[in-house]
Amino acid sequence: IYVNERAAQLLGKPRDQLIGRSVWDLFPEAVGTEAYLKCQQAMVERVPLYFEAFFPALNRWYENYLYPTKEGLSVYWREITERKRAEEKLRRGEAYLAEAQRVSHTGSWAWNVSTGECFWSLEHFRIFGLDPENFKPNKENTQRLIHPEDLPFIEQRLERAVRDRSDFEVEYRMIRPDGSIRYHRGLGHPVVKDGGELEFIGTTVDVTERKLETEKLRRSEAYLAEVQRLTHTGSWAC
Repeated sequence: IYVNERAAQLLGKPRDQLIGRSVWDLFPEAVGTEAYLKCQQAMVERVPLYFEAFFPALNRWYENYLYPTKEGLSVYWREITERKRAEEKLRRGEAYLAEAQRVSHTGSWAWNVSTGECFWSLEHFRIFGLDPENFKPNKENTQRLIHPEDLPFIEQRLERAVRDRSDFEVEYRMIRPDGSIRYHRGLGHPVVKDGGELEFIGTTVDVTERKLETEKLRRSEAYLAEVQRLTHTGSWAC
């Protein structure tokens, strides 16, 4: 019974083609969709509803507000296509980043120096062998995971980075909840917010396999050197 000019533009039809017609007759492909079911629900239950929906016929996203009235139903809606596309792009970017972190065994983190609170990516939790639902990342809890022999060096390096507001790079051992020891390499970068609050953002890489291979190579070279010393033989390459 009423359509304003903006609604006519969004629907892509002139007002004289909309007045007196059922929207479902004009857009039969929308029958059975979420929009159709929501309108039916609002009419039957006489309750206002809000929902977001994609309309294939218009290739557009809309947010919709439904209000039952004496005459039937008042519908207010706004196009949100660009917002939804931006959200989808962001979701894809986050999914790609999460997959890249999983493949490279690289976790990302952020640390608020004043509060001690931390943010960990999902891969960071996996690297530490922890469940995000059961572990609260903060400085105190994280320090408990570091090997006791390495903790003094880590604390000293962090204190210097905070004092100088400088980048830092550390390698250390951590102990997983199952008791296994892993080798990590951490990088941090200071970020000063507008209010002067200091945070660090960075990455953590599990380098256990590399460390073990390097140690294995060193042992092999040491054994070879000892054999050559005992047998008075040498080796050469060209």
